[in-house]
Amino acid sequence: MGKKLSSDELWAKSNRWAIPYADLVTLLLTFFVLLLVILNEDEKLVEKEISKLLDETEEVLKKNIRNKNVEIIREDKGVKITLRGKIFPSASDKINDKLLPLLQNIGGVTVNAPLFNIYSKNDPVNVKKRKSLIKRLRDKKDTLFVEIRVEGHTDDLPLPSGYEFENNWQLSSARSLSMVQLLANITGFPASRFSALGYGEYRPEIQVENIKDRKKRAEARARNRRVEIYLDATVQKKKLIEPDLEITL
Repeated sequence: MGKKLSSDELWAKSNRWAIPYADLVTLLLTFFVLLLVILNEDEKLVEKEISKLLDETEEVLKKNIRNKNVEIIREDKGVKITLRGKIFPSASDKINDKLLPLLQNIGGVTVNAPLFNIYSKNDPVNVKKRKSLIKRLRDKKDTLFVEIRVEGHTDDLPLPSGYEFENNWQLSSARSLSMVQLLANITGFPASRFSALGYGEYRPEIQVENIKDRKKRAEARARNRRVEIYLDATVQKKKLIEPDLEITL
């Protein structure tokens, strides 16, 4: 008759699977933690590459678009082009004809900017330079999508009665849409790249209520009357990319 096992020995014998199971769980947790670290690091690398692309695009725009009424600023997720001056006649959404050469210039420079050519066969140097970024995006079945968002802003003066638009909100929306339609024609980009928004007088750069000097108040209102063109870069699923932009690496 065999030796009778103690309660501790019986417990250890019946639970001997627990140690290798715990080891397995630990290994799995370690694997998933490492996988998460790798994915986060990959996302950071993609963000870094896109940031470089935006910096280069800003540089190209500033170098080739020189006008006192144009301001180009690097934003967090893109580049902003602000237009001021006599863009539209008073209370109208018809773009001033004298502004057309400038808008042609903006459209032409934008089309050839690095941000819009990472998939283009017409710019093999830029494509080769972005090969690492493109590969990372495609490995995740993602793509870089660039939206051209146009925002219209007016001053705080109410519109006279009898005009086409009832208020500044309608006017700014119509103006941004006019700008979108013109830029779409100039660039040849598909309509899916564009969006138009109007904010009326509700997002001024300068608050005019407390400005008592008439000249300074007029200058502030002139600065608030503007059109902002945003080139926003976002990572989206590959199915959203236009077929004609697809290339083979």
